[in-house]
Amino acid sequence: MTNITEFFNTIRKWSWTLPINRNFSAQIFGILVLLFGLDLSLYAQLVQAPTLSHSSGFYSEEFSLSIAAENPNDIILYTLDGSVPKIEHLSGKEWKYKLNYKVNPSDNEGQLINDTLWTKEYVGPISIKDISNDSDKIADISTSYLTNDTYYAQSKALETPVYKGVCLRVVAYRDGIYSDELTKNYFIGEERKYSIPMVCLAIEPDQFFGFVTGINVPGIDFDNWRMLNPQIALDNYQSIFSAPGNFRRKGINTELKINFSYWVEGNEVLNHGAGIRINGNTSRYYPNRSLRLYAKNGYGPKKFEYPFFEDSEEDEFKRLILRNAGNDTEASSVRDAFVGDVSEDLNVIAQAYQPTIVFINGEYHGLYNLRERFDKKYFNQHFGIHEDSLDYIKINEAKEGNTIALEQLYQFMLANDFTDDNLLKALAERVDLDNLIDFYIVETFMGNWDWPHNNHELFRKRVDFDSLAEFGNDGRWRFLVKDLDASLGIAPHHADYTSNDFEQFREASGHEAIDRLILPFVYSMKNSTFKHRFINRYCDVLNSTYKTDVLQKRLEEMTNVIRPEISESAQRWNPQNKYLLYYWPVYSLNKWEQHVEVIYEYIENRASWVRTHLNDEYSLGTEKEIILDVSDNNGGIIHVNTLKLNEDLAGVNQNAVYPWKGIYYSEVPVLLKAEAKAGFEFTHWSGKVNSTSKELSVKIDDVNYLKANFKRTGESISEEEKVSVFPNPFSEFINIYAESYEGEYKLVDMKGSIVSEGKLTSTHIDLSHLKSGVYFLNIIYESEIIRRKLLKIAQ
Repeated sequence: MTNITEFFNTIRKWSWTLPINRNFSAQIFGILVLLFGLDLSLYAQLVQAPTLSHSSGFYSEEFSLSIAAENPNDIILYTLDGSVPKIEHLSGKEWKYKLNYKVNPSDNEGQLINDTLWTKEYVGPISIKDISNDSDKIADISTSYLTNDTYYAQSKALETPVYKGVCLRVVAYRDGIYSDELTKNYFIGEERKYSIPMVCLAIEPDQFFGFVTGINVPGIDFDNWRMLNPQIALDNYQSIFSAPGNFRRKGINTELKINFSYWVEGNEVLNHGAGIRINGNTSRYYPNRSLRLYAKNGYGPKKFEYPFFEDSEEDEFKRLILRNAGNDTEASSVRDAFVGDVSEDLNVIAQAYQPTIVFINGEYHGLYNLRERFDKKYFNQHFGIHEDSLDYIKINEAKEGNTIALEQLYQFMLANDFTDDNLLKALAERVDLDNLIDFYIVETFMGNWDWPHNNHELFRKRVDFDSLAEFGNDGRWRFLVKDLDASLGIAPHHADYTSNDFEQFREASGHEAIDRLILPFVYSMKNSTFKHRFINRYCDVLNSTYKTDVLQKRLEEMTNVIRPEISESAQRWNPQNKYLLYYWPVYSLNKWEQHVEVIYEYIENRASWVRTHLNDEYSLGTEKEIILDVSDNNGGIIHVNTLKLNEDLAGVNQNAVYPWKGIYYSEVPVLLKAEAKAGFEFTHWSGKVNSTSKELSVKIDDVNYLKANFKRTGESISEEEKVSVFPNPFSEFINIYAESYEGEYKLVDMKGSIVSEGKLTSTHIDLSHLKSGVYFLNIIYESEIIRRKLLKIAQ
C-alpha cells in the first residue's frame, strides 16, 4: 500500500502542477491510473486538504482553532514542531542534535540531545496560545562549531526566550493517501511586531538541524573531522576554514522541501511549498548562514509571485536568497545592499534587496536580506537569455555555458596594441565598455578587498555581436556587481577610505587567473581615448551619484529601516552582547551603530582620496572646478560628459539646478553639449569661451565657467545673456563673465564713489575689503553700458 500511496500522491501532485484547469488535471490523473492498471476505485478516494477556521496572522488574544475535513472518513493529522504530519509519526520520530562542539582540543565533546518529533491526531479545537516565553528549541541548537561548552553555558545563563509563534502543519489522511499539506503561523499578543516584512519557513527539524542529516549544522561531518584531528584548535580565520561541517554539503541532494510564507505589515501575502539549500561559500561559517529558496514543481507553484523589491518591476522569481549579509553580518548588514542600491543609476547589474525578519518553525531566527540570485533563471527572466545560450563565468570558470569566447577575448587582448582606437572599437564589440567602466568605478570607490581575486563574475548571450539587439542580448560581456559586503572600510581588513585600489592594476599580480580577469580594463587604459572616457565618467559619478551628501542620505534611509530590528537579532545570536568568536553576527545595537559610523566616515572622505589616487596613477594634471550655467532655466540644459544636468540628476538642488559645479582634471578635456527645450533655441556659449557650437571639448585649466545661452525662437539676445555676474548677494568676491573680454567695469557705492574698477580680463574680483551694503556695477561692453545692482553681505 505504501508504494501505491506514494505513486498516487506523486502522480496527483504532478498533474496539478500542469498549466491547465485543475478538473482537467484530475482527468489526466485518472487516465494515468488506468494506463498503469491500478484500482480506479482508489482514485475516487483522493483526499482533499482540510479547512482551518483561522488564517495565518497576528492575533491580540488566544483562540481555539477548528479544523474540518471534507470527508468524514478522513483523519486529520497535525504538528506543532515544523515537521510534516505523518501517520507513522503518531508514536513519534526520534532525532538528535547538538548544543555545542569541541572547538579546542581541551573542550568537551559537546552535548548530543535526543528529541522526538510528534504528529498528533486532531480530535477537537486546538488552543492557540501566546508561547513567546516558552523555552527555545531552535535557538538552543548550535549551528556553528565555534560554540563550545563554555560559550554555550555562559550564553544560556543570559539568554531570554526568543519571540515565537505557533507553526501549525496539517494534512488529511485516508486509506494510505495524504492530502496536500497546509502550514499556518499564528502570533498572539501583538497586532504587528515588526517594521519590515517577515519570512516564515516551516522545515523538517531533523533534516535541517539534525546531527546526522541536518544541512544547517556542523553535525557528524565536523565530529568525524575532529576525531581525526584532535589537536587542531579553531582559533583563527585560517584554521576555521580547514574544518568541515554538514553545512558545507552542496548540490541538489541537499535540497529540502519546506513551506514558505511572506508577510507584509503583519499580513501573510504568500504561502506555498518551496525548496531550500544552504547558500554561500565562506559565509557558511556564520551560525546564521544564508539560505537559498527554490520555486519549482513538486513543491508548489513554479515561481514566487510577489513584488518583493520596491524598486524592481519584477514580480515573479524562480529563486531567492535569504542572505546573512556575508562578511558584513558581523558589522552593519547593509554594505552589499547599499552599494547595489546607490549604484542603480550606473551601467551595472546588481541584485535587488529587501530586509526581512525570518522565523523558522515559528521561532524567531533573526534579520536577513532577501535578495535575487544571479543564475541561469535570473538571466532568463531579466534578459530573456535561454540557459542553452548563456555563458556565465565566475573567476574564469563556467557556471553556465563555456569559456570559449572569454578565452578568445583574452587572446585578442594579449595579441594587440590598444593604443590604436580601431582596436578599441573592436573591443567594444566584445565587451560593453560602459559597463566595464562603471563596474570598475563601483569596485574601486567602494574599496572591495574581496576583489578582483574573488566575486568576479560576467555573462553574455552566446551569439555574434549585434548592435541592434536588446540590452544583454548583443553578444557582449558584462560584469556583475556582487558581494560587496567586504567594502566601505569594513574591519578587520583595514581597507579604509585611504586605500589605493588602482595600485593592483599597475602591473601583473603574478596570479594568472587574476591577471586575465583584469585584462579588459588594464589594456583598455593604455588607450588615451578610453582613459579619458574612464576618468571623466569617474568624475561624473563623483559629482552626482557618489556625491557625499547623496550617499549619506541613502545610508541614513537604509539604516533607519533596519535599526528597530538590530537589538533583537543581536540578542538572538549572541546573548552575551560582546565580541567572543570569529564569524559571528553583530552583537549589540551600540556595536552596530559604531559599524555604521565607519561607513559614514568612509563616505565623508573617500571621494577626495579617490581623486588623488586617480591623479597619482594616471597623471591627470590638477583638480579643477567647473561652473556651468544657463541663461534661462526654462530655455535649456547642459550635458557634461555622461551627465544630463537637470532636476533628475542625483545631487542637484531640485529648485535651482544651475549654476552647477563639478570637479574634473585639467589635462582631461571635458565634453559639453547644450540642449534647448521646446520653444527655445541655443544661441551661444559665453564665459571663457565664445562659441555658437552646441558641442564643445574644453580643458578646465583654461575654462572654469561657461554659460549656455538660449532664447525663444525668433527673439533677439538680451543683455543678461551677454554678461553674467555672480554670486549676488556676495560676501568676498564676484565673478564677471561675458561673451568676450574687450571692455571694463566700475563698481560704485551708494554715494557714487568708485570702489573698484578694471578690465574685464580680471573676471574674479576680490571685494572682501568692502563694507556690507548696496553697490552698483557698471560694465562698459561693446559700446553700451550694462548695469547690475549688487548686495554685499557680512562674511
